[in-house]
Amino acid sequence: MNVLALYDIHGNIDALEAVLADPRAANPDVILVGGDAVPGPFARATLARLDELNASVRWVRGNGEREVAEAPDVASPPADDLVARVAAITAAEIGDERARSFAQLPLTVELDGVLYCHASPRRDDELLTRLSPGGRWEEALGRVECALLVAGHTHQQDDRVVGDIRFVNAGSVGLPYEGDGAARWLWVADGAPELRQTSYDAAGAGARMLEAGWADERSVRAALIEPVDPMTITRIFEEVAAGQQQDARATSGSGELMLDIKRLLPARRSVVFDAFSVAEDLARWWGPKGFSVPSLQFAPRVGESFRIEMQPPHGEAFHLTGRFRAVDPPARLAFTFTWLPPDPDDVETLVELSFRELDDSTEVGLTQGPFKTEARRELHRNGWGESFDKLDALVAQ
Repeated sequence: MNVLALYDIHGNIDALEAVLADPRAANPDVILVGGDAVPGPFARATLARLDELNASVRWVRGNGEREVAEAPDVASPPADDLVARVAAITAAEIGDERARSFAQLPLTVELDGVLYCHASPRRDDELLTRLSPGGRWEEALGRVECALLVAGHTHQQDDRVVGDIRFVNAGSVGLPYEGDGAARWLWVADGAPELRQTSYDAAGAGARMLEAGWADERSVRAALIEPVDPMTITRIFEEVAAGQQQDARATSGSGELMLDIKRLLPARRSVVFDAFSVAEDLARWWGPKGFSVPSLQFAPRVGESFRIEMQPPHGEAFHLTGRFRAVDPPARLAFTFTWLPPDPDDVETLVELSFRELDDSTEVGLTQGPFKTEARRELHRNGWGESFDKLDALVAQ
């Protein structure tokens, strides 16, 4: 199988046309759009060009698509929030229906034994750079089972081995931070990757993007018009990544108020994932022993909110609500979690679930947090434990 992997186009229709016209990109069996095709200045034209391609086209969701999908439901973005502004501009150009459809895109896609994602298999915005320390790489790829993983997001090509996994960054078609403006892309022939680039009038394309009024002038200039030294960009991204890690440690109290649970369930991964993602199945086991679910609004789509009514054996019902952050069947699910009405010790937490198949069983990994108090964390630990007991009995039937 020949796969043409196109990452981080960002509405640069000129760069996309240049790559598609390159003879080395001809006749792929599959075109893999690796996320962040949008936002960008010529989003409608870019999507139309991708839609009309003759080859089979598969997508993974980038942070750009997620942000555009959320834009129609957000009030006018603040002037100083560039990410929200460009997402709103793109959503307005392509229409709310197409924008919201991006929420349905998967976080990962496997083709011919190769795993494709946008940033990492666990997040669409994780920064893994040419300078990232080995520990961060190992943590990000720790659950990958394929021998080859392809990603993008940093707009810089890379090819390295992390443990038993070969990691290849396809680079950016539309906004490459490589110092020369040439469009970067990847060709995968029968599982063997080859990093490629296509030269074109990148400065002219950048000028057209700015003439169209695109708001992110700094990125266009740094990538296309007056290309910045690649290592300068890498260092900037690495500083951002390190800062995100420090913020996460500070928020979680260095991890001491995070909840981590692993549970082996006697059913195949698809069955267990359905139990977490299909409303009717969820209602059959959700909640501690003796609890029932009289009603719920639960449709897993990135950016979509949910609400679950929980009835204890005695007393009044209470509710929890949240919003889906990641939906990647049957490998991963992530959502925020908030009680209604909140207790003074309650704060919104993030629940991340991973599903790993082991023969005829499935290992579920759950992390949740950060919690405000240890008592709250232990309350959730007990609640999840009794819920998993109910789920175990259900899937074993």
